[in-house]
Amino acid sequence: MPVDRSHDQANERERLRLVALAGRSEAELGRELAGGWTVAAALAHVAFWERFAVERWKVWLRDRALPPLPPYTTDTLNDGLLHQWLAIPPKAAAREAVAAAEAIDRLIRELADEAIEAYRASLAPGQPHTLLDRSPHRREHCDHIEKVLG
Repeated sequence: MPVDRSHDQANERERLRLVALAGRSEAELGRELAGGWTVAAALAHVAFWERFAVERWKVWLRDRALPPLPPYTTDTLNDGLLHQWLAIPPKAAAREAVAAAEAIDRLIRELADEAIEAYRASLAPGQPHTLLDRSPHRREHCDHIEKVLG
């Protein structure tokens, strides 16, 4: 039976939204979002988590397992890194979001069917396939940014 690769289309769809956002003006990328974030900082955030996913895939492919992340890891990293993300020039943050999404999408597309099946089998029942399907995180941020920018 063929391996379900529907995540590839979902990832591509949301990556193209990032590409469109990356083409926005410097002023738009510098626009404020809630909580002290800017559009560019949100894109730098997406880039970080896409690069982090690449590194987690490297570990998973080597060990066929991932060490669990404490539940507070995401919020702690986001809070700690926001100042750095805000310091990145807006156009650079936008370019990096696209480049990082391209990197993880390429890695995922090139995975052997066996690796995809083994990864899915390694997850607890009901656990999302977040290393395969990068689209929900991208969608969340693209939706927010598009709402603010109009």
